[in-house]
Amino acid sequence: MHWGGEYLTDINIPTVVVVRYGRTTLLAVSEESFYTLWTEDLVVKKYDSHGNYISAFYHPIRKKDLKRGEVMEQISISNDQQRHLFRNSSLPESWPAVQHFLMDDEQRFWISTIIDDRNNYEWWVLKDNGQLIDRFIWPREKEIQFVKNGNIYVLETDQKSGLDQIVRYRVNIQA
Repeated sequence: MHWGGEYLTDINIPTVVVVRYGRTTLLAVSEESFYTLWTEDLVVKKYDSHGNYISAFYHPIRKKDLKRGEVMEQISISNDQQRHLFRNSSLPESWPAVQHFLMDDEQRFWISTIIDDRNNYEWWVLKDNGQLIDRFIWPREKEIQFVKNGNIYVLETDQKSGLDQIVRYRVNIQA
């Protein structure tokens, strides 16, 4: 779940460009707590059900350099106003550290990190105290929606029908 974020806007131009390199807050919820992650870094903060801060953990990550040409290939610019807005904006030096943040049915975090390979993410599986359980490479186009009973569930488009479907993959996490 996304909560907050960054967008390109200009009060003189009636348009907004959603940027994939922008930082945002991601949210995961358990029965007793909720967790936030600002995608700039891999820092997870834990709060009780009343919103009181409990703890946090951090993992350092080398962030991928951000290049304007690469961003142009990935964002949807539909008109000259949006193109002008993007070309005249300043960009951060790097992509965010994190793209996705999920909690499975065993209270483990599943966090996708942005790596140099444009076709894949590196997914981290962590205990709720931040201890790393496993890491693996997974295709970006197979976006993990949720994890339950040792299965990854992915929303995919059927090539023949063009319809979206949920596909289940069995995973073996190396604890």
